[in-house]
Amino acid sequence: MLVAPYNFEEIDFEDSERFEAWLCSQDWISYGSDLPIIRRFWREHFKKRPHMQIKHVLPDLHSILTAIEHGEGISALPTYMLKKSLHNKTVKIIFPRFKVTNELYLAYHIKLRNLPMTKIISEALKENLHNGHDTT
Repeated sequence: MLVAPYNFEEIDFEDSERFEAWLCSQDWISYGSDLPIIRRFWREHFKKRPHMQIKHVLPDLHSILTAIEHGEGISALPTYMLKKSLHNKTVKIIFPRFKVTNELYLAYHIKLRNLPMTKIISEALKENLHNGHDTT
């Protein structure tokens, strides 16, 4: 999901190109200089690589969240780490219709499919996914 400081003002755009240009003009915080998370978000919604200047590169998602909370910019982060910050109103999700979902696969040997541990792991993953822990 796109995450911004709580007081960030969203602007609604009907034109995709203007929206993309506006997003590029924002202060972005990235996990890496090659924009690994942001690049995936961009390809999903704009079908190309992002062309922007990054304000900060912080190779730790929790540091990125802290920087956003302190008003340093915006970024794309997974929803599983936002619950406390959203509750405390230090960040907000912007443009929630623009999200990226992740597909997870659980691989196991066919002979192990009925083992209790395989079923426990499978059910735990399904429960977390259904509780909204699968988007960026």
